[in-house]
Formats: sequence, C-alpha cells, structure tokens
Amino acid sequence: FILVFAYVRPRRQTDFSFLSKFFSMGKPISIIGDFNAKDPLWFCTKQNPRGAALDHILQDKGAIILNPSGPTYTKGPDPIDLIISGNGLHSLITDVKIHRDLNPSIS
Repeated sequence: FILVFAYVRPRRQTDFSFLSKFFSMGKPISIIGDFNAKDPLWFCTKQNPRGAALDHILQDKGAIILNPSGPTYTKGPDPIDLIISGNGLHSLITDVKIHRDLNPSIS
C-alpha cells in the first residue's frame, strides 16, 4: 500500500490535483496530513475554497475520511488534519484515534 504524509501551507494555492497521482497508482492508499482545508464532510463548521477543492478530489476518487469528529489542532474547532483512505485500504483499518496531544493514530 501507499502511505503519504502531506502538509499544505495555509496561504498556498492548490487544487489538490497532486493527490490524483497517488490514487491513480491503483494501490490501497492512506494520506495523512495537515491540509488547512475545511468542509462539513469532515465535521467542519463551514466550507472554505480549499475544502471544496479537496472534497471534489475525494469524491471523485471514492476516498474516505477516517477522522473521528472533533478538532485536530488547538487553535480552532475544526479538523484540518485529516486521515484519508482510498483504493480499499479503509477495509483494513480497525481503529482511528486522535490522542490528547492531537497526533493521529491508526491501527
């Protein structure tokens, strides 16, 4: 399977098309990262343009957000750090937790 760690700076413009390259490899994939994107799909209170772009890619690729509801950083109520599963990997994951120090953990 493919494991990707990503960080997208808050002010950087992106349409997240770089993620399509990983999905097109056809292997089970997990993408874990700080995307600074907000969308109700992953329990945010509102959507921003970056969230709309990421939501579009995820819907197009049939990817699943594995985050439990709740914030993933201490400066706001929204989860901007995401655990994304695609190409069937979600069927192998049994548990997802956000620990007290706000670092994601999957098993």
